[in-house]
Amino acid sequence: MTWLARLDPFLEAGTFEEQPPVYVREPGIRGWYRWVFGVPELEASPVLQWMYGALLLGFYATFNRWITSDNITVETLARGSHRCWPYYPDCGDLYFLSELPDGYSQTTLYMVLFALMVGCVVAVWRRRWTLAHLLMMPLYVWAVLVMWVFTQEFTGNYHYFHLLYCTMFLLARSKLYFLRRAMVWTYLLAGTIKLDDGWMMATYFLNLKTGLPLFPDAVAPLVSHAIIPLEVVVALWLLSGNYLLQRFALVMFLFFHLYSGILVNYMYPTMGTGPLLVLFGVSIRRMRTPFSLRNGLGWAVLLFVTVTHSWSFFLTGDTRRTLEANKYGLYMFEANHQCVSTVTYHGKDGKVETKRDESRSARRRCDPFGYLFRMQQRHCGESSRYARLTWRFDHSINGGPFYRMVDEQDACGLQYDPLRHNAWIKGPEDGAPIVGYPVKNEYR
Repeated sequence: MTWLARLDPFLEAGTFEEQPPVYVREPGIRGWYRWVFGVPELEASPVLQWMYGALLLGFYATFNRWITSDNITVETLARGSHRCWPYYPDCGDLYFLSELPDGYSQTTLYMVLFALMVGCVVAVWRRRWTLAHLLMMPLYVWAVLVMWVFTQEFTGNYHYFHLLYCTMFLLARSKLYFLRRAMVWTYLLAGTIKLDDGWMMATYFLNLKTGLPLFPDAVAPLVSHAIIPLEVVVALWLLSGNYLLQRFALVMFLFFHLYSGILVNYMYPTMGTGPLLVLFGVSIRRMRTPFSLRNGLGWAVLLFVTVTHSWSFFLTGDTRRTLEANKYGLYMFEANHQCVSTVTYHGKDGKVETKRDESRSARRRCDPFGYLFRMQQRHCGESSRYARLTWRFDHSINGGPFYRMVDEQDACGLQYDPLRHNAWIKGPEDGAPIVGYPVKNEYR
């Protein structure tokens, strides 16, 4: 094993236990908090302590981006430029922040969160794990509110991963067990959205002007094919007791996260690389499957993630085109999108004007709901100067034809169902006509 020890920097760390320690409830409020949230597990496990640092880094990366965004400000609401989730279309009623130069409230809030992150570091340094856990809780609650209540704009899948890991870390029992299974399970779920021609035939990348990063077009199908078994099969080897299989899986996913940064920049590698190395870099002795009531939250979270991710599969039509329920689950690189939205404004004074919006960015989801929501927020209602809006929406995926998916004479009268297929969004199977063909687009 000498030569392996030289190559593997984690071998000298020894073997750690996945099994949490046995602990009882201590008296008082502090004892109740420690018992409910499993803080003794954090105190007993160096792996969980390292994971704390990885999650804290994720919060820093997240808030560093959000502090300069105007997505949830009162000014954005006034312009009608906000975007709510379809299950909560009145999210703008909750906005209370202003971003520079309109006010200091947003930067003040995020500096309070920064102070909490500094407090987290000090608590870890002093090894006061109950305090460290407590200080991370407001960071988690704010991130959950922003992502799932205040706006639909912050829906990068790296945020999904980070909040899933935080949920298991902060709230679940048998934390290390569920953290490791959650990471493997998200890889498996990510693999399910690649079981289509966009990845089987590499049309996602072949229809980009720049192609697949670092690889010629001739081998792009081979590379995209390799990602599917990596996420669906090799991910399971991360939990293997076979050293060579486990290390092969670790190296492959480490390369995968680093390679992905060429396209998606630092956010995804930041959210994925740290937890990957912490949870699967060192040797961990697996525990028996924890089927007990106290572990119910961990199983419930995994079930919830599975159901929300799978919701789009149960809707009629091609949800890669309609994008219905698309952001309820993982959707990264599910299709290469291009779209054209054409709106004709019929004024109450008889004037008519037409505006056309084109999107050629592969990563910008051409979601009809997003276009409809902002259209109705800005131009519909009794105070609007328009009598009606005529809307045509053409959508192409993976270099295929543009289909006229929406052709409505009164966009203000449309209703969007967040849980079912909306009949006014039509695909090829519904007779949507082909209206054109795309050129190669860009990833930006």
